[in-house]
Amino acid sequence: MLKNIIILISALLCTEKVFSQNEFSQHLLMLEEKAFLCTSDTLRNDFYLQKFDLYVQHNKPTNEAMLEARRIDYHLFRDTASMIRFLWNASVTSQLTNSVNPAAHYYSSYQEINPDSSVEAYLLGSLIYMDFDSAVARSFVNRLVIKDKSFACVSCLQEVANYSRKHKGLYLISSALVPGLGSALNGNVLKGTTSLLINSLAVYAVYVLIQSNLYFNAFFWGGAFLTKFYIGNIKLTGSLFDQKEERKKNKLATNCELMLSGVLKQHPIFYR
Repeated sequence: MLKNIIILISALLCTEKVFSQNEFSQHLLMLEEKAFLCTSDTLRNDFYLQKFDLYVQHNKPTNEAMLEARRIDYHLFRDTASMIRFLWNASVTSQLTNSVNPAAHYYSSYQEINPDSSVEAYLLGSLIYMDFDSAVARSFVNRLVIKDKSFACVSCLQEVANYSRKHKGLYLISSALVPGLGSALNGNVLKGTTSLLINSLAVYAVYVLIQSNLYFNAFFWGGAFLTKFYIGNIKLTGSLFDQKEERKKNKLATNCELMLSGVLKQHPIFYR
C-alpha cells in the first residue's frame, strides 16, 4: 500500500512538471506567433519583451533567454521603468550565461538611465567587469569596500585571472644546463633525478663508443637518443611548470569561489 502511494505521489509530481514545462513552451510559441504576425515594430518589441520576461519569471537564465534579449530594442519601450527593468534583467542574464560583452553593454546602459549605487548594483557591476575591464571592476570593488570591508574578497576573481608563475625561462635554462634540475626545482625530485641519470648514462655511452672508435654508433646514439633525452628533459620541465601553475590557479579559484558564494548568500542578486 505504502509503495503504491509513493509511486502515485511521484507520478503526480512528474506530471505537474511536464504540464508546467509544456505550458511554458506553449506560452513562448504563442508569443512568437504574435510577434511574427505583428506589423508594428513597437508591438513586436513588446512581444519579445514578454518572451524574455517569461524566462525571467521562470528563473531560466539560458542562452535562449539571451537570444530573446538581443532581439529587444529597449529604445522602443513606452516608459522608462520598463527600460530600466529590462536592462537590469538582461545584465543579470548576460552575467549568468557568461556573455561578457552584452553584460557590459546592458549594465552601462542601465547605469546611464538609472544611476544605481546600491550594494546589489555595485556587486553585479564588479562581477561583470572582472572579465571585461579590470580597472572599472576595481572601482566597483573599492566602492563596495567603503560600504563594507568584507567585499574586498570580490577582487579575488581578478587575482585568479591574472595569476601566473614567474621566471619560467630560468627553470628551462637550469634544465638545459643541468638535466633534471628544472624538474627538481618544480618540486618533482624523483623525475629530476631520473632525468639526470638517463642523460648522464646517455653521455657516458657516447663517450665509451668514441673511445672504442665506434664513431658511427656514437653519432647515431648521440643524435637519436641523447638529443631525445636532453630535449625531453627540457620539455618535461616546461610541462611540470605549467602543471604546478594550473594547480595553484585552481586552488586560488576554489578559495575565491567559496568566498564569493558567502558574499552572494548575504547579498544575493535578484531579477527585478
